[in-house]
Amino acid sequence: MRFFVEESGNFALAPQPDSWCVLAAFVLSDAQYPRALAALRDFKIDVGADPEVEYKDRRVLQASYCRFLMALREAGGVLVCVATDAGLYDDINADRVAQAELVRQGYPGAAGVHLAELLLRLSDQLFVDMMCRLELAWRAVQIGTLYFVRRDPATLGAFEWRCDAKNRIAEPYGPLWAGVAMTLSRRHPLLLAQGGDYRAMDALARRADNEGRHMYDASTLCLDQLQFVDSRQEPGIQIADWLAWGCRRCLRGEFDDIHQLTRLLGRLMRRTPDDDHALIPIVFAPAGPVDVGEATRTAIVELTQHARVVQ
Repeated sequence: MRFFVEESGNFALAPQPDSWCVLAAFVLSDAQYPRALAALRDFKIDVGADPEVEYKDRRVLQASYCRFLMALREAGGVLVCVATDAGLYDDINADRVAQAELVRQGYPGAAGVHLAELLLRLSDQLFVDMMCRLELAWRAVQIGTLYFVRRDPATLGAFEWRCDAKNRIAEPYGPLWAGVAMTLSRRHPLLLAQGGDYRAMDALARRADNEGRHMYDASTLCLDQLQFVDSRQEPGIQIADWLAWGCRRCLRGEFDDIHQLTRLLGRLMRRTPDDDHALIPIVFAPAGPVDVGEATRTAIVELTQHARVVQ
């Protein structure tokens, strides 16, 4: 599987709500990738841009963007998103302390203590960034494996991640990211389809459970084949960028016809049987019920209505 990741917005703390940052992963097989690239190329031509150059002009007409989304649906692949509103954070340190304790418990001895201390020293913005990216990555793996095990099980033999080079923050903290990823996948084990052919993933299994079944760590599936590349040289990241942008505008109610966009974006998404939402909002240590606003609530509900349960 190929995973292309990009965000729209940023993780810096904001003084008021509606400061959404959306992280998107577009998940494709090798067979789907050329068709997705053709959809991106046609989109650039449609808006009068050079098809060989990254296009980032956000004044694009809604009609052109909709044609692009419809072409991506024909190409295949799955859109997975999480979102966080930097204006709704309450006590980030409470989440950081709780996560540090999970890491300390997961790694016995000095290694766990060191990783927990490193996590506690992260700035608020780096902590939020890391947690959102790992939540997205593991969710994309959960949905991607369920999607492709029925359609193209050989695709599960590799998990290739491409992120924009500007987001290299994972590199200096590699062991910490791996530690947090491991705790994430132990709390939420990989969902496996009954009767699914997972033989292509045998080499990726880290351990077996008490019954001898394969178990998979997010540190392996999300990080072992992670590369940071220039988005100008990787069209897959450009696609993820436009999808993240569209979802963020939906959350903020910024399209002329929100219902049309939630329908088209939602049809690119999948959700697991346990998911309440197709686009997952992440809130850090809320003091009480969180009001995301009417436009955001409507967008999340409509995206979920149009996203099929993966099977």
